[in-house]
Amino acid sequence: MSGVTRQISLRLLAGIIRGVESATVATIFTETIPAMRKTDNPWWDAATDVWHIRKRAHTTVMIGGTYQGAVNNRRAKQDGASYQNFESSGRRWGQRLTRLGAARAKGKRASIVEHSGQLYLDVQKVRALSVTYVDLRTNHLIPTREVVPFLIQERESNTQQLAKQVQWRDYALNNIRELRMQGDVYQVRLDAVASQQRKAA
Repeated sequence: MSGVTRQISLRLLAGIIRGVESATVATIFTETIPAMRKTDNPWWDAATDVWHIRKRAHTTVMIGGTYQGAVNNRRAKQDGASYQNFESSGRRWGQRLTRLGAARAKGKRASIVEHSGQLYLDVQKVRALSVTYVDLRTNHLIPTREVVPFLIQERESNTQQLAKQVQWRDYALNNIRELRMQGDVYQVRLDAVASQQRKAA
C-alpha cells in the first residue's frame, strides 16, 4: 500500500508499528503538554489543576531499531572498526511487545512498550522538523521565546561516549495524531484519542 491516507484507531496504529520488520524512518505529529515548571506559569491553572498549553511537533523518528544498536552504529561511525561495544542496561520501566505478522519471525521486539495499561512508541528521535505552542483558551500560537523560560530541559545519557548523542524517546501513543511511513499517512481518530485518555484518567 503506497500513498494512502487512512483514519485509524490507536489500536490499529499500535498494530501497524508492531508490524515494522526493520529500522524504518517515519514522521510523527504529536500533541503534548510540555514539561514545564508551574511557578508563575501563565498557562497553568492551579485552582483547577489544568494546563492551557499544548506543544505540537513534527518529528522524524527511526522505528524498529534498538537503543543499543543505535548507539553502537554511531560509535562505529565515530571511532571506526576499533569502537568499543555498548551494552544497554535495559529499560527502567515497561516492556517492549512482540512484533506482529512477518516481522514476528525475526524474533525481535517491536517499538511499542506497554506500561501500566498504556502504550508508548519507543524510538530514536532523528530530527525535530517543527515545534509550535498553542494556548487552548484562545487557540492562538504562543511565541516560543515566551515559553522557553518555563521549559524543563531534557537530559541525555552520559554513558554513550559519543560526540553527538543518540536521542531516544518514549511517546505516549495517545499523544500521536499522525504517522507518516513508507509513503502512507495514518491519522489517528480523535474519538480514539479521547477514549484512551478517559481510560488513563
